[in-house]
Amino acid sequence: MKTEKPIKKIIKAGLFALLLIASANYSQAQEASDKEPSYSLLNAHSHNDYENDIPFQRAFQKGFGSIEADIFPINNELLVAHSKEHVNPSVTLYSTYIKPAIAALQKDPKRKLHLLIDIKENYPSALAILIKQLEPHKDLLKTSTHPGQLTITISGSRPKPNDYKNYPDYIYFDGEWPLQHTPEESKHVELVSFPFTAYSKWNGKGRLEHADYTRVKGLIDSVHAEGKKSGFGLLRIQKALGWH
Repeated sequence: MKTEKPIKKIIKAGLFALLLIASANYSQAQEASDKEPSYSLLNAHSHNDYENDIPFQRAFQKGFGSIEADIFPINNELLVAHSKEHVNPSVTLYSTYIKPAIAALQKDPKRKLHLLIDIKENYPSALAILIKQLEPHKDLLKTSTHPGQLTITISGSRPKPNDYKNYPDYIYFDGEWPLQHTPEESKHVELVSFPFTAYSKWNGKGRLEHADYTRVKGLIDSVHAEGKKSGFGLLRIQKALGWH
């Protein structure tokens, strides 16, 4: 595991996500206000956060509203790492993310956080362990009927949509576009992700070409029209540009 990742690199990725999201939302926001919408790091995502020299705390204290961790279920524990050969038994999802997140949110009732958990393998085992760890804190968790402070979204290895009903309503999933879900299944979808390179060849330098911008904006607008957040700017675009 890497021991240090400059926060400015994460901020760069997060701020670009803000720019893309801002441009995609601009026309909608203009209907409600004559002023250009404002965005902050609360709208940004800390990708592969565990590669920071201080996981969770560095991004949270900087004000990031979304944080990601990759996990492997091993020996009845959820270990955080990008690849299995790099797992460390002392770096668990609960100790590194869930416990400090709960403590921080309890101290600041106005603060909210989105924790994106990318399950690398064996989602049935991983979700069983995760639910056991989250259950004592469910009053803080977002559901379809409770705003909560902490939103849990599962990406990577995950169940089929028709199995979402088998999980607590505080467990959300990363959907794929186009959404082909029943209304009940859709309640469990928090965001929708796209592979950026399927829609643009932009390398991160300069500006998106008009055709690419129009295509990207149209896709994000379509997701927002379904009442979902887009993982296009938050996550997939960072992977496409090599911001790991």
